[in-house]
Amino acid sequence: MAFYNNRKLTLTHAFTWFFMGLVVLLFSDCTPIKNYPKNVPFVYNNKINLKSTGITAENKKIIEDKLKLYIDDSLQTPSRQILGFTQRINPPVFDSVNVSRSITFMKSYLQSIGYYGVSFDTFTVKIDTIQTVQLRTTTTFTIALGKNLRIDTTIYKFPQAYLQFLADSSAKNSALLRDKPYSKEGVNQELERLSTLFRNRGYLKMNKSALRAHVDTTDPSLVSTDFLDIGEQIIRAQKRKDDPRINIDIEPQPGTDSAVFLQYYIDSVFIYPEVKVSEEIEKLMYDSTLKTNAGTRQVFIRYREGLFKPQLIRRKNYLLPGSLYNEGYYFRTVNNFYKLGPWQQVEVKTVTRLTDSLAKATFHLFLTPYKKQYFQFDLEGSQNNNISTGNVLSGRFAAAAINITHRNRNFMHRGTQTATIGRAGVELNLGKNNGSRTIQSFIATLNQSFSIPRLYWPFGFMEKRSLDAYRTNINLSASFTDRFELYKQTSFGAGPQWELRKGKNSHTWTIPSFEAVKIKTEPKLDEELIKNPALAYAFTPGNILSARYAFDHSITYKNLPNQTGFYRLGTEATLPGSYKLFGEKFFQFIRFDAQYIHNINKYRHSFNFRAYGAIGWDLGSNSLGTLPFFRQYVAGGSNSMRAWGLRQLGLGNSISSDTAEFTDRFGDIQLEFNGEYRFRMFRFLGYNIDGVAFVDIGNIWNHHPAPDGNGDFKFKYLYRDLGANIGTGIRWDISYVVIRLDLGFKIKDPKRAGAGWIDTFEWKSVNRLGLNERSNFGLQFGIGYPF
Repeated sequence: MAFYNNRKLTLTHAFTWFFMGLVVLLFSDCTPIKNYPKNVPFVYNNKINLKSTGITAENKKIIEDKLKLYIDDSLQTPSRQILGFTQRINPPVFDSVNVSRSITFMKSYLQSIGYYGVSFDTFTVKIDTIQTVQLRTTTTFTIALGKNLRIDTTIYKFPQAYLQFLADSSAKNSALLRDKPYSKEGVNQELERLSTLFRNRGYLKMNKSALRAHVDTTDPSLVSTDFLDIGEQIIRAQKRKDDPRINIDIEPQPGTDSAVFLQYYIDSVFIYPEVKVSEEIEKLMYDSTLKTNAGTRQVFIRYREGLFKPQLIRRKNYLLPGSLYNEGYYFRTVNNFYKLGPWQQVEVKTVTRLTDSLAKATFHLFLTPYKKQYFQFDLEGSQNNNISTGNVLSGRFAAAAINITHRNRNFMHRGTQTATIGRAGVELNLGKNNGSRTIQSFIATLNQSFSIPRLYWPFGFMEKRSLDAYRTNINLSASFTDRFELYKQTSFGAGPQWELRKGKNSHTWTIPSFEAVKIKTEPKLDEELIKNPALAYAFTPGNILSARYAFDHSITYKNLPNQTGFYRLGTEATLPGSYKLFGEKFFQFIRFDAQYIHNINKYRHSFNFRAYGAIGWDLGSNSLGTLPFFRQYVAGGSNSMRAWGLRQLGLGNSISSDTAEFTDRFGDIQLEFNGEYRFRMFRFLGYNIDGVAFVDIGNIWNHHPAPDGNGDFKFKYLYRDLGANIGTGIRWDISYVVIRLDLGFKIKDPKRAGAGWIDTFEWKSVNRLGLNERSNFGLQFGIGYPF
């Protein structure tokens, strides 16, 4: 929903007064220090003054914050954050003994990250007297880091030839590469990497406790029996001091059980798909009353009622008898059963045995089902989450809605999940952009979906065990939208969908996608359609028979571990032909869209960017044709251009919609760029409050001009046509959902004169004809991040 600056908006005023009252309430019991000891020095604050060279400011800040955690508990004051202010509670009496203990703890931490030449130059204790009885004590630790140890060599020493081969051949993936900074964390990562590598090659009982790292900071050349003159020794010793190095040997831990270094083969697998929450799994292993489906291999399904088809269970099992144990396949099996939907819990018990020639393992998988069916009722406030694709009037932008959902987690005993969702909602128009109605739309939808854990024809040949996930979905939907005084829309849609994912790539096909749309326009809109022929074509009822495809790819950067990316490519094309259904023709068009998101994560802040582009062409016979409006693109709202309301930006710099009674804008082309700087502010009620500064740039266009001769896309006018806003906001992350409030300000509005830049600050602006004063601000409420 969008709120706009308007003196008549009593709801916005109410929100402001409520927020101010909340602040007063919170601060009514918010003294800086509570329950402090009087007339004696008490712990007030601790500061770290880190003297270092050769590290970035961000890493320095990270080390300083970590060091504060190692200050002795008796030298720290419990505190809490209230709207950004720190309140100290029950501060302890200051005792200098705790200072030396803190130095010991901090020194141990610094050595763990490779700083062995640390010196605590000074520490100072300052006592401030406040109101006579408060003796606030602040301790400042001044620390010289010295040189960070760097890795010189990492050598693997395994007596077993195969383990030595695995370690040497994967050394390029080591966390302990030459010239990298040494840390105990890096050593732990390497031991974990090696143990995981070995477990994926059959070493079932291997873990990092079976390995050890021997570290040595001695330069072998300085203790060598080879003759070195005194000058050469001094030069080498000084070089070692200036560039301290460490040598690491990784080898088996002495005294480790020999069974850890054996490769295990899978002997048999037992799966129990009907385990009850209260049952003891050990007893099920010996329960003779269970029925057994043996299949063709040593995979046994033991059950009572037969609630699940055996084929469903066998397809999701990657633990194959006769093969070497592989931990990757083990976790894939467990995750498959979790993600499939019918089961809420998976437990595994492993039994090993040694034969004369082989080590073998038997696996027992105990699956506890969810309740098969349930109803769910929801009352929600929401904002359209995908305003640039799909049917923009399908109810996805309702500001308030009631949902009734029925789910079945195991339809026909095949793990198929079904969902029947009924929804009724209204769209609010608090900005009064169209007429005087506050409730401008009523939307009702009914959706039925089937999610089948198989890939059926024509993509059945792609179903392979190497895939991470795959499904066939069948979706049916019907909706009714009453845009009061403008139009009524009834639609029906259906289509099968195939999804598959492997690694960082996922593919989605919808073939065919069918949609039938009936539209009844009201006199108010009819007047606008006569003035704008392209808009009249867009609001023509009809049918769609199309094919859709989307490709998603997640990006990780090997040399930039704090950066991630994601891009999506999508297309939709209608099937050719001239035919009718329900007395209406089939639309002919093609659309393409692309989106790229890039995230740069820093310590307690991040930079986030999104670029989006989309274009569609009408392939019908009408020379002024556009896409049908329920396939067109729109801008504005909480996830797009945030200083504008939903569907209130565009087309280009045309003011035809701005001067019309019907101000909604739909386009065949969209370009948009969004950037956010997110940063940690404080904690509120136990959860993080983050701040954000953002910029949005973009607009929508048609291929043909609006009645005023503008609104069509031309590259030479791109700069003139783009809208831009800046803004700020807050994000309240309460773990399972992010609540956000954004305030955007239009710094460049294409409807203004010239290129649209604002010359002086003003709350409202008129268009270049001096008409239709509109707010330059948009207050947006949203759930989740905008991108």
